[in-house]
Amino acid sequence: PRAGLLVNPSHTIVLYWIGLNDTSRSDSATEIFNRWKMGIDQIMQLRAGRGRTLIVGVTLPRIRSDYSGYSRDRQTKQDAVNAMIRGYQLSAPHARYVVADIESVPHDSNDDGLHFMATGYRSVEMIVRQAIINGLVAGP
Repeated sequence: PRAGLLVNPSHTIVLYWIGLNDTSRSDSATEIFNRWKMGIDQIMQLRAGRGRTLIVGVTLPRIRSDYSGYSRDRQTKQDAVNAMIRGYQLSAPHARYVVADIESVPHDSNDDGLHFMATGYRSVEMIVRQAIINGLVAGP
């Protein structure tokens, strides 16, 4: 939310987990990632001069092949987006970017193949929490 980014001065942590729905459309991985980067740019514009910012880029989880919206092309597109998320470099004063790589979190046997159940989300939470710790320890 915009208001949270405008708190001044503050140390702000942004969990940036977007793009999964975009992979179901005809947009290319590059187009999806360009919108992803535009979002980061907007966040950094709002945070300029307001304190330290840690952005945690969260990779997209794999889709299980029995999910109704699964296709090999969609998964290939997601793999490309994830590679770009992992390779992103942020260059901004008082800011740091880290990755929470959740791509390999397995789906539960009783979930729909796209959304996790409690066990999967618990694994996601542990990975995100560790990324936050790593980002805070490293400092901007």
